[in-house]
Amino acid sequence: MSQTEVALNAGIQIQQYQKFEYGERKLSNSSMVLGLRICAVLELDPYEFTFESDTDWMKKIR
Repeated sequence: MSQTEVALNAGIQIQQYQKFEYGERKLSNSSMVLGLRICAVLELDPYEFTFESDTDWMKKIR
């Protein structure tokens, strides 16, 4: 999937998506809704995308 397709399907501008992909902006600093929309387009599980392993999420919520 191209950057343009991801951006269009997520409802954002291509430049905004490129900043995430190139590391100029962190997805974690964006709204949860935007993050979930991008995960949905890329068919990513938000938990797997956010946390490196199954136990990491437990450490972060404690």
